[in-house]
Amino acid sequence: DMALIALAAVLFGVADLILIPFAAKHLNAYTCIAIAGATSEDTTLPMIMRNTDAQTAVFSVINGVICSTFVPILFSICY
Repeated sequence: DMALIALAAVLFGVADLILIPFAAKHLNAYTCIAIAGATSEDTTLPMIMRNTDAQTAVFSVINGVICSTFVPILFSICY
């Protein structure tokens, strides 16, 4: 069970690293943040910074902080 969760997390991270440059080139910078989700503040931030501008990187950190803050709150409300 835990191995499957770890594998899913790794595959999600690899998919992020493939999709972020594509989204930055063919879609828009904010799509990169949406693809990254909560990892936009740490794991995928260098990739976002490399493929977008400084303003998008700031929004990326803010998005990551918001996602990371509200997930435990929403889980405690829903479950």
